Amino acid sequence: MPDHRTVDLLVIGAGMAGLTAAARAVRAGLSVVVVEISGDVGGSARYAGYAWTAPSHEAMDRHNPGGDASLKRALVDRFEDGIAWIRSTGVEAKDAQPILSFGQGHQFDTHRYIDTCRRIIVEAGGQLLLTTDTERLLLEDGAVTGAELVTGDGTRRQVRATSTLLATGGFQGDVDLRKELVHPHADVLELRSNPCSRGAGHRLATAAGASTGLPGAGFYGHLIPSGVPFADPADFVDLSLYYSEREPVSCKGAENEIRSATARGFAHPAVDHHAQITVYSAQDLTSLNNLAKAFEAKYPGIDVKTVRGVDGDLGVKVETEFNTGKHIADMYVSASLSWVKPQAEAGRFLAPTGPELTGKGDYDTKQYVHEGNYFETNSAVLTFGWNTKLYPKGLTDYPDLLDPSLAGGKIGVVEPTAPSLVDFYLWLEETYGADYVKKLAAQKPRIYPSSLPMGEALQSGEIAAGSFIAPIALDPAKKKGAPVDYRMPPEGAWGARYYGMVLKGAPHPNAGQLFANFMVTAEGQKLITPSAGSVLPDVPGTVITNDKVRIQDPAKLTPDAVTAYQKKWKSLFQ
Repeated sequence: MPDHRTVDLLVIGAGMAGLTAAARAVRAGLSVVVVEISGDVGGSARYAGYAWTAPSHEAMDRHNPGGDASLKRALVDRFEDGIAWIRSTGVEAKDAQPILSFGQGHQFDTHRYIDTCRRIIVEAGGQLLLTTDTERLLLEDGAVTGAELVTGDGTRRQVRATSTLLATGGFQGDVDLRKELVHPHADVLELRSNPCSRGAGHRLATAAGASTGLPGAGFYGHLIPSGVPFADPADFVDLSLYYSEREPVSCKGAENEIRSATARGFAHPAVDHHAQITVYSAQDLTSLNNLAKAFEAKYPGIDVKTVRGVDGDLGVKVETEFNTGKHIADMYVSASLSWVKPQAEAGRFLAPTGPELTGKGDYDTKQYVHEGNYFETNSAVLTFGWNTKLYPKGLTDYPDLLDPSLAGGKIGVVEPTAPSLVDFYLWLEETYGADYVKKLAAQKPRIYPSSLPMGEALQSGEIAAGSFIAPIALDPAKKKGAPVDYRMPPEGAWGARYYGMVLKGAPHPNAGQLFANFMVTAEGQKLITPSAGSVLPDVPGTVITNDKVRIQDPAKLTPDAVTAYQKKWKSLFQ
C-alpha cells in the first residue's frame, strides 16, 4: 500500500554509501527512509578498514584510464571532505598513509562508523527498513519518484520520495551475474565481500532505463594464494593487500586464468625464516597489541602477529586450517565456549607447558585450565553506569535502575539481537528475580543496539543511566572528565570469559606456548585486562576476577529458545 507522505530521500542499500548519504541528509533536516535487503546494515564495509583513493589526478588517470572523467576528478578533489565527515561523526580516522603502490588512505573503524551512522539516522527520526526487498522503482514521466517494497513479512509498500538514491549495485553474491559481467570463470573467485549483494540494484537501474558502465570495464579484487580458501573476511586487510602489491599472477591458460591468482616466491609470515607467531583473538585490539609489544621486548627475536576478529569468523578460519592442513595460527583466544568445547573434544589443542599454566606460579590451574587443554585468559564484562550530573546519587546494583525517577526514557537497555545478549537478560532474571526484566521494561527505557552507542548516550546526557555499559569504553571517558561512572554488581557480573588454546599443527608451537604463558603472568594480565576481568587477583586496572563472571550455558541458547525470548522481550519493551 502507498505511504500518504512523500519523504525527501529514499535510500536503497544500507552499506557505507547509503548510510553516509542518509546520515548527512538527516543532519541537514531532511526526512529519510533507508531500505536494506539483509538483516543488518553495513554491507561490504563490514569487511573493510580504510577509505582510500589515488592522491592526484595524474595517479588516478594512470591507474584508471577508462574511468569517467568527472567522477574521477570528484573522487580525488572531494576525498578529504569525506574524511572530514567521518571525523565529524566522532569516529577517528588516522593520518594518511600509502595504500598499495599508488594510493593514499586513512584507516578507521568501519564497524563503529556504520553503527554511528545508523544511530544518527534513527535518532533524527529516519526510518530503517531491514529484510526489505525493493521490487521496482516507481516512474512518472521518465523520472524516479520512489519504490515499491516488500517487507520481511510479505507486506507490500510504496514509498514516494523527492529523491531516490540507489546505493546498491554489487552483484558479487550472484554467481551467474559474475560469469556474465566479469568473466565466464568468475564463479571460482573467492568472495570476501557482502554476500547479500546479488545484483538487485543493477536490475532495478536497468529496468528503469538507466545506463551502465562500459562492457569489460573490470572489477575490484585482490590476489590471494591459489587453492587456499579465503575463509575469514578479516584477513582481507591484513593479508590480501600484501599479495596484491607484491606478487605476480601466474596464468595457466584461458580456462584457468582467474583461478591462478597465484603468489609465487612468498613465504607466509607464519612460516617465515624469522621467528614469528600468529595469534588469532577476539580480545580488545589495543590491549592485545600492547601485550604483543611487551612480549617482543621481553623475548627479542620472536615477533607476534595479532589477527583480531569476531569469534564467528576466526573459528571458521581455524577449522579451515585444520581441514586443509595449511596452518597459520599458533594460538587462538576465543570467547565462544560453544565452539571451544567441541574442538577440545576433537583433540585439536596442545597441552599447556608454561610454568604458570602447569601450576608453578600464581595462576590457578585447577580453576582455569580445563579438560581438553584450553585455559582461561581474562574476561570482558558489562555492567550498569550512570551520568553523575543527571543522577548524582549513583547506582549500587541493578535493582537501583527501577528507581521511579529514572522512568520515561532515562535508562538505556540493549536489544537482544544475538544469543549472547539474550543470555544477559536470562542472567538478570536468574540474579534479580524472574520479574526483574518486566519491571525494567515498565521504566520505558531507550533501546540501543550495543554497549557502544549506549555509553556515548550516557556521556552526552541523552540518558541518565545505562544497563549494559562496558568499563573498557567508559574509563577513558572518565579520565577525560566525562560525567560518568559505573560499579560492578556485588554478586558477580555478566560478561564473556576468554579461552586460550595453543593449536595442534601450529607452525611455531614452542613460541606459541611461551606467548600463552606470558598472557597469564602478572605482567601479561596487567596489559590484557584493563577495565576488564583477570585470572589473577589484585591486578592493577582490572575490575573483577574471572571466577565472578558468568559462564554462558549453550543449552539455554538454542535457536528456538533465543527466538522465543526475543519475541517475549519485544512484547515487553517495544
